[in-house]
Amino acid sequence: MSELSINMSKLPKDLTKHICTIRETSMDTEHHVAMVDSDLLVVDFDSVKDEYNKDLKSNDALFVDDRYRLFFIEFKNGAINDIKNIELYKKIYDSVNILSDILCKEKVKEISANPISYLKKYGAYILVYNEGKLDQEHLTEQTKAGLNRQNIRPSQIGIKKHLAGKSKKEIILFGLDFFRGYLFLDVHTYTVDEFQEKKLAKWEDKVRALLKKSGAPSQRRPI
Repeated sequence: MSELSINMSKLPKDLTKHICTIRETSMDTEHHVAMVDSDLLVVDFDSVKDEYNKDLKSNDALFVDDRYRLFFIEFKNGAINDIKNIELYKKIYDSVNILSDILCKEKVKEISANPISYLKKYGAYILVYNEGKLDQEHLTEQTKAGLNRQNIRPSQIGIKKHLAGKSKKEIILFGLDFFRGYLFLDVHTYTVDEFQEKKLAKWEDKVRALLKKSGAPSQRRPI
């Protein structure tokens, strides 16, 4: 899976020149381990941010699916405390502003003149976290507030997540439900296994199918 999806290839050069595998964007550099093992191509948004303004924060990756929906993806292998939880918010705000500025300058045809409005209609944010590092005895203040908004008690997280898998009603952790309907159409907080099942495997299959159907030549990752 090294082909660049059709819609990914339509992004501005300021984004496509930072294409890499999602495996690379999921790398925990401290422990030298990747959270997912896939060659699906995404935009390394950390690199985009570094070129744009190194003083800002950013999400790890950006992906565009076959329906031209935008997905920001953040990988967190370690424990998320209050400070890191707040940093997630900062990364979201800065990433949305960076992307909006780039898309406005390039005048991307598939996206309206207002990228923020587009994200609210067709965008999603995904946090992929290490389930083993979620300490239900010491939840962050943001997580507690978010669970309260969703009418979920902290002690119910385990059973609610199990039931959510059957009802398709997801629990959003770390207070990130705040951004659903505000900056994004939807927000997801997935364990690695959930992300691979609900999103990654489907994206990989769709990219392969669309490229095969279109007969388009493979667009290899730049060396």
